Amino acid sequence: MFCTALSYVTLRLLGEEVDGGDGAIEKARKWIIDRGGVMGKDDAFGMIACFFSI
Repeated sequence: MFCTALSYVTLRLLGEEVDGGDGAIEKARKWIIDRGGVMGKDDAFGMIACFFSI
């Protein structure tokens, strides 16, 4: 989860459009949402990393 979320944020910061390119953003977003989101379930490392990166 953490790597997918990090890749998603990185691509967005680099200017990738949500519906542009080869669909990587759409696939990553769907994958993240289907699994409960970045702050969902048991992803304590991801929550801590997102908190400190703000």
